[in-house]
Amino acid sequence: MTRVSSIGDRTPSSSGRPIMAFREHARAQGMRLFAGLRRKPVVSSCPVQDPRKARKVGGQSTISGTIINALSAKRATSGGKRVLSQLFDRFRSKSNRQAATRQPSVVEETSGFLDFHDHQLFYRVFQPPKGIRADKAPVLVLHGGPQVAHNYLENVGELARLGHPVVMFDQSGCGLSGSPSDTSLLSLQYLRDQVAFVMDELDLAEVHLFGQSAGGVLALEFVLSYPESVASLTLCSTPSDISTFIREAESLANLLPSDTRDKILNGGDYSEESHREAMDVFNKNFLCRLEEWPECLQKSFEMAGSTFRGVGAISDWRILPSDMAKIDVPVLQISGKFDEVTPKCVRPLHENIPDSEWVIFSESSHMAFLEETEKFFKEMQKFLNRVEPLDCLATQVYQ
Repeated sequence: MTRVSSIGDRTPSSSGRPIMAFREHARAQGMRLFAGLRRKPVVSSCPVQDPRKARKVGGQSTISGTIINALSAKRATSGGKRVLSQLFDRFRSKSNRQAATRQPSVVEETSGFLDFHDHQLFYRVFQPPKGIRADKAPVLVLHGGPQVAHNYLENVGELARLGHPVVMFDQSGCGLSGSPSDTSLLSLQYLRDQVAFVMDELDLAEVHLFGQSAGGVLALEFVLSYPESVASLTLCSTPSDISTFIREAESLANLLPSDTRDKILNGGDYSEESHREAMDVFNKNFLCRLEEWPECLQKSFEMAGSTFRGVGAISDWRILPSDMAKIDVPVLQISGKFDEVTPKCVRPLHENIPDSEWVIFSESSHMAFLEETEKFFKEMQKFLNRVEPLDCLATQVYQ
């Protein structure tokens, strides 16, 4: 994993905006969204590391109490060192017993539909486990494609363990969401305003916006139009210019065996077996390098839409350096060493956004959250805690 730059010196509040506004808003509203919906345990088909295995049972206060008692014993007895050792042994033994019998906390889920013009949008909310306060700004996740269903991002819902509710939804025309009767309406502007609608309907005052691939393109459009609604921005394998991305993808195809390369570059229909096999080779190298693709990823492609699909639908999109400079929130950029979104696609964003950090995952391609899950969550925890600091050490769940 490569860190291209260190985090900027700017503090989260230096932009002058109320980064923590959601917390007061949520308390005032009584957490209407998260308290009033039926909960069910999340059964994710994506691989998720257990973040609790390295946590210290009892927290810092228990350890501090043990130290204080031990020091008192040392002053009162000539065998202070022996007593101190025995107390720590006793603490370790008790901690081990508690860890062995403790039931793992469960991220819980609610889901539903929202009426949007003449169709419905499917959404999911991943709730922090019981015992973790849910008063931090939510993470709103925007899937890519365009029109590849949200399911491949399921394990990002585990960020709820940090106290952030995580919200994701299927954009119009894919997954379990419907399509507008006039499909010519589908555009980045239409989807951008759809994000604002979802936030309003779910009573989300301010969010940590997470966009993956083309979802990052949508996130950039949103933050430029609704800057007051965004506390931070994470761009996961997001290009700054689609035309550059297409050229770079063609260059990557040239690295493959000639017969595979020709089938890709000459175009074709994915329903044709030869073209599909060639694209599968490309995807195994530059989309997701896991030997077995998780069920959630396979399901996303099966539920993908077809009317506003793929980079062809946004082929003329690019963000100008002057617009990048207007982004006044902390930004985390994530990409993989073998990513189809190459450094040439990502670098302009990093160079022009004032508060940007860029992390390259050394064993990943386009989906670091699936390919290097543990490292991904550590980086996300570090970033979110910089923007919205921890209330206590117990929330530091990814060690």
